[in-house]
Amino acid sequence: MKVWKLSSALVCLLILIFGYQTVDAQENLAQQAYTVFQQSCLNCHGPNGAFTEEIVIEHTALIDTGAVVPGKPIESELYRRLLDKDPAKRMPQGQPQLRAAAILTIGNWIQ
Repeated sequence: MKVWKLSSALVCLLILIFGYQTVDAQENLAQQAYTVFQQSCLNCHGPNGAFTEEIVIEHTALIDTGAVVPGKPIESELYRRLLDKDPAKRMPQGQPQLRAAAILTIGNWIQ
């Protein structure tokens, strides 16, 4: 009986530890994605930007507008615009393409 209780407690502890690490990793990824948006998008899409349509960088709102398809970066308009070969369509417009690491961060965040 003691072994059963000890085993159960150990399993619960491991679940808590790994669950916390997963949440921490997700929060870290979200912060990294937010940093990419701040550095690369808000100059044009922010409150003082040239575009009247401000970028929405809140995950739920991006899903509601259809810009992000959860779990499917390649089907997400936001992600596809980062990859577009046509400089007139690719974001950020008028700037060099984002570094591969920044694009990967956004893809992982959508995933």
